[in-house]
Amino acid sequence: MLKKYFYLSLMTLSALTIAKTNKKTSDLCTKYKAGTYISYIKDIFLITQDCKRRLLNDTESQDITRKGYEVKQVAVDVILGIPKEPLKKTFTFEEVRSKYKNHCVSAGKITYLVMQAGKKAYFSRDIAKKSCPNGIDPITLKELRVLPDLEPFAAPKNLYPPVKEGNVPKKISTKTACAKLKDNSFATFHSRIYQIKTRNNTCYLLELSSQSHEVRMQIGEITPTELTPSQFVSLKKEKEKENPKKLSKKG
Repeated sequence: MLKKYFYLSLMTLSALTIAKTNKKTSDLCTKYKAGTYISYIKDIFLITQDCKRRLLNDTESQDITRKGYEVKQVAVDVILGIPKEPLKKTFTFEEVRSKYKNHCVSAGKITYLVMQAGKKAYFSRDIAKKSCPNGIDPITLKELRVLPDLEPFAAPKNLYPPVKEGNVPKKISTKTACAKLKDNSFATFHSRIYQIKTRNNTCYLLELSSQSHEVRMQIGEITPTELTPSQFVSLKKEKEKENPKKLSKKG
């Protein structure tokens, strides 16, 4: 009888401990909402949509620090109270779509709206912020890659205003324009995305399709060079061919 009472007491204590832990986690999830960055010692974590803490790698940590995102320093009890995101190797299209459908998501520089058939890219982060009243949810690159690319949202009509007389950028030599541009690296000018290519010891700009899945994934993981107006008007430009092959990330 005493032994039975002892085991019942242990079960009751265990149930109370679990209930207390669940309440603490719920309180922490209310305080640290999805998309919040928290830090303990040198580690930085992202709070996911389902209230898990995802440890960021060095590149991701440096990127959010460079961009000036708010990172909240927390005590060890917060780290212990918010469950660690379980590792998952693969995702299906159906489960990713179900999780993020009608949500705005981003895993880097590009923001998307998740729709029934895939993801639709916004022209810019600023436009996405205005179009996403419920905010922009964080999404992993593994999840993002299983969503097919749809035709991007159209660019604003007034993006490229006519050049006024006396305001034309000065042309420079091709050698000077190419001096700081590495072969196969990426560059941008306003909304346009280019890859630096070399032919006959001279660089030129290969304009990339705004819908290219591989391009968008790569641009989201690196910081492209912003061309100066003088570089832009001085370099030869070519259009990307249909069905581009996977691009190199050299340089």
